[in-house]
Amino acid sequence: MRMIFSLIGLLIVVAIVGFLAKSQLSAVSQLPNTTPANAQSTTAPANIAEQSKQMQSQVKDQVNEALKAAADAQQKALDSANADKPAEKSGSAY
Repeated sequence: MRMIFSLIGLLIVVAIVGFLAKSQLSAVSQLPNTTPANAQSTTAPANIAEQSKQMQSQVKDQVNEALKAAADAQQKALDSANADKPAEKSGSAY
């Protein structure tokens, strides 16, 4: 008797999980097909090697832009912090 209830419970759980998976997949399939703005301007590569090189160059460009923006922001923060401090005297009295 206990085995029958376990089997029925397992079947109910599998049915619930299947229903949830079906509803999630149907919701995803109804989303509009959108592409990134920069992907429309580039041509589609002919093979996997070209696609890989193109993706690598895009990532490299994005990383370089992010690093440059971070360096500019840090320099701007340092400049504004140093503008508030009085000028230090250089040289010694001895």
